[in-house]
Amino acid sequence: MKHVFTVPDMSCNHCRTHIEKALDASGKAKAWTVDLTGKTVAVESDSDAAVLAGILSEAGYPPADV
Repeated sequence: MKHVFTVPDMSCNHCRTHIEKALDASGKAKAWTVDLTGKTVAVESDSDAAVLAGILSEAGYPPADV
């Protein structure tokens, strides 16, 4: 399932790298796309949105739309 999150605190490649590392380390995401311009993170995962939002929040980038 694909989940798309708006992440307003994301602004640079450091943010992108931090988010990507958190998703990779979690083992919950199959694939992801980080769009800095649109401030969105799209995640392919079998986990529900709340779990993925928690991963983003723990990484310091809480989604606005959960």
